[in-house]
Amino acid sequence: KKKPRVAMWKSQPPRMESRTAPESQELAGENGDEDIEKELKDLINAFQMTRKKSITDFQGVPKLMKGQTAAASEQRDARDAPERSVAKEDGDGDENIQAAADLKDDEVELVLRCGIDMARFQSVWNRFENDNAIHHDDVPSALARIGFVGPEKKWVEDAFSKVTEFNGVSREEFMQVVDLYDERQRENFEEKFISCDADGSGQMDIAEFGDFLRTIGIEPMKHVLQECFDEFDEDRSGQLSFDEFYKVMTLLAQREGFSKTEVQDFEAVFNKFDAFCHDEIDVQELQQVLMYVGIPTTISDCQMVAEIVDLDDSGYVDFQEFLMCMRLFRDRELAELKNKLQALGADDSESILPCEMLNLLHSTGYVADQEVVNEVLQEIGIEAEEQIGLGSLWKFLVIFRQREGLTRAETMRVRKAFKKYASGDEGDDELIREVQTDDIPKLLRLVGYTLALEDQKQLVAQVDIDRSASLNILELKKLVRFVRERRTRDLQATINKYDRSDTGVLSEREALKALKDLGCLREELSVLPPEVLEDLQEGFLSHAAFTRSVQEYDELRRRQLIDSGGYTMEQMEQLRRQFSYYDWDDSGDVSKKELVQLIVDVFPDMAFDPDKRPLLLQIMRETDSDSNGKLDFSEFLQLMRTVEDLEQLTQLQKERSVIDETRFTSNEVSEFRNIFLAVTKGEPRMNLADFKEMMSPVCPMGDKNSHAISAMWMEICDSGSKMFDFPDFLLVMRRLLDMNFANMNQRLGRVSQRKTHQF
Repeated sequence: KKKPRVAMWKSQPPRMESRTAPESQELAGENGDEDIEKELKDLINAFQMTRKKSITDFQGVPKLMKGQTAAASEQRDARDAPERSVAKEDGDGDENIQAAADLKDDEVELVLRCGIDMARFQSVWNRFENDNAIHHDDVPSALARIGFVGPEKKWVEDAFSKVTEFNGVSREEFMQVVDLYDERQRENFEEKFISCDADGSGQMDIAEFGDFLRTIGIEPMKHVLQECFDEFDEDRSGQLSFDEFYKVMTLLAQREGFSKTEVQDFEAVFNKFDAFCHDEIDVQELQQVLMYVGIPTTISDCQMVAEIVDLDDSGYVDFQEFLMCMRLFRDRELAELKNKLQALGADDSESILPCEMLNLLHSTGYVADQEVVNEVLQEIGIEAEEQIGLGSLWKFLVIFRQREGLTRAETMRVRKAFKKYASGDEGDDELIREVQTDDIPKLLRLVGYTLALEDQKQLVAQVDIDRSASLNILELKKLVRFVRERRTRDLQATINKYDRSDTGVLSEREALKALKDLGCLREELSVLPPEVLEDLQEGFLSHAAFTRSVQEYDELRRRQLIDSGGYTMEQMEQLRRQFSYYDWDDSGDVSKKELVQLIVDVFPDMAFDPDKRPLLLQIMRETDSDSNGKLDFSEFLQLMRTVEDLEQLTQLQKERSVIDETRFTSNEVSEFRNIFLAVTKGEPRMNLADFKEMMSPVCPMGDKNSHAISAMWMEICDSGSKMFDFPDFLLVMRRLLDMNFANMNQRLGRVSQRKTHQF
């Protein structure tokens, strides 16, 4: 039951052994090529079907995983086997065999009186069982896993003591504990149901249901309650009887308090991160999951939640445990928001005014600007002077995350760019269309963003979790959110750099340096622009005023990038100088004679390679829009953009190929990229000296090791520049790990054998 924790930076998994030539010929002779091909297709189809299966039932409750029943079944068979052999030795074979069969039938027919699904019970039993029993100390956790919210210690002890005097319970005894606990909980809930039934009608409406949940320490989410009411209130009266109410409570517990829609959304996210379709994800990916869904958190919070939920310390969580994680994160966030409201609210009102919303969001880790805050407040119907309580705040966050924190204008720009490059027809549903990740540089330029290639690859990897090399509209909006969040983090880091004492203001000199660091002002400027000077108060600029100035600059810059095809003002000036270099006669365009030199400089490989000549001619035809054989400045810009796009496309295709070859996981690639960029300080290439220095803590750099790494380096890297790009870096790391170079795997404290995945 204990699964080995899979380490990062693992050795390459062994490839499947191939048949020898005689064996292959013999197989082909017996079955024929068609049979082999059919068998292979069936295998592929079976694998694809496992990827498409749902891990929740029709009510949105997590199903029992197939792997969790296998162990229990094997254990029961092992226990039954000795009994059968003894029966034969006794001589009463037929009678004993029939008795054993009857006993087996009785065991299968055992069900819980409380109505909890036996598959769910079996899942919990398999998780907690040790030596055919669940220990007394594990019973509360097991009950919580079954679906009882915050099991009461006294109820647990009473139920346990009625069943056994020992310190553990068998499977049948644990079933009795579950039934006894459910009876006690049902009695308690019935008492509270009556007390919350204000009108004594024997029915409970949604407001009374919310009051009840508060009495048991659960903060009710109105949209969750409404969806549950809609599921069970068959006559649409808006009222629930006690039996219906208890069914809703059971369902909410099994869903960890989420609505059916939320569970389905979480299932889609879980399946994305379950790369090998093993119905589990690595706990190390929890922070990436939360970042993906738009919930701010820290590594320490993720580790703490993982320790609570990963009950068998396997390093993995199944979908039910994943839902528990998301519930714990939600509870933590609700508690933090409640504390913030108490701190900001007047007279302990636990509410704030709309004008305070932006500060609250920033204080809890969300990235937002005033425009999107105003739009979401308007969407949920909050007026300017209306108080915002916890319920309205949570509704705000749900809408805010659905929009990925984007304004309406930015969402429209993203959708327009998406439609231009998306597959399928214009009339197709937007959700089923996709864009290729190779087109992301062009898409981002249309939205008004430009990124270094390594930064772009890093952000795309955080969105394209399943490595499909394509993004749908929802994933593209997430990508734009990641770009915005990166800029906001840079902004906050710059403020912290110049205001180390956290005074809340920047001096005029500090503000000038900070704006230059963020690329808002040119280096040669010695004074702040007039529009920024207007916000100075007694020679100081508040953080809010500084942030507003940066956001205004960024918006102007985005518009300029859209108009210029993705070039900044500085890049445009450099391109103008380059255009003038080829425009020898200052005619305003590059003529045929001048064009020859430009082509040789810009396309050196294509210019002298006959096989690439057709592509070169096609590029020139597409660039020369008026077909006059000359290039004006706008056509020159288009040509230079084509060159850059081709270079980036080549780099992206190379990286995808290398990742497939090395078989590093998404998490591993992300770790390696962070290391690579830290060593190169954000540059796209690494030199040999920096690589050796990076490896020295885990690989002693004596003459032997140094020469071996140098030889490997020269074998892989670009012979012209003698520099590594990131794909080359991955190839070297794979080779070093596979050969356990200088015992580096042991020094890293890593497991050298990769977990083998089978289907």
